Amino acid sequence: MMRSFNSILNEHFYFSFKRLIIILAAILFSLSFPCNVIAICQSVIHDYYAGNPFSKPGIRGDTTNIPSLVKPEINGTLRLDAKVGKGIGPEIKYMPEWEAFGWFGASDHVEWDVEVKKKGAYEVYLEWSVDDDEAGKTFVFEAGGKELTGAVEKTGSWEQFKEAKIGTVNLSAGRQKMIFKSGSEFKEGALLDLRALRLVPVQ
Repeated sequence: MMRSFNSILNEHFYFSFKRLIIILAAILFSLSFPCNVIAICQSVIHDYYAGNPFSKPGIRGDTTNIPSLVKPEINGTLRLDAKVGKGIGPEIKYMPEWEAFGWFGASDHVEWDVEVKKKGAYEVYLEWSVDDDEAGKTFVFEAGGKELTGAVEKTGSWEQFKEAKIGTVNLSAGRQKMIFKSGSEFKEGALLDLRALRLVPVQ
């Protein structure tokens, strides 16, 4: 996700100011109960520093990316979330505040280790966001010995995610690797912010 340094500082200032107002309000509210003031302030400050000051409110900074084996859900759907994928490359970074991979360059890719229980056809859905000025670059999704390709469509902004079907793949049963990457070379900008891929068995 490409955001300016000034926008990050502005966001940080806004949420810091917001928390300062919360602390002042807590003090004023607790004037009749002085013994509670310190405890309330300590609680608010602890909540602030336990998270990422640059993240969105309500999302903890300790939400980390832990690559792990993807197993099918009860209905057979395979959900390839960014938080369980492995980002590989010089630019790509996992963004816990969005639960997505961002700063996705042409030399970067994401891998998932997947356990397929039932062989057959699966519809593939991509969940992503992208700034309209960055949209249009091509992507490749490798699964089941097949490559699905497409162009990254506009979503409105980096903060607005969208989900859409990108194709169908035939999978064999067993453990296998699936990869999402850029389908073209580019030197500036980013491919997209990748939150997840869903593989839904065709009934």
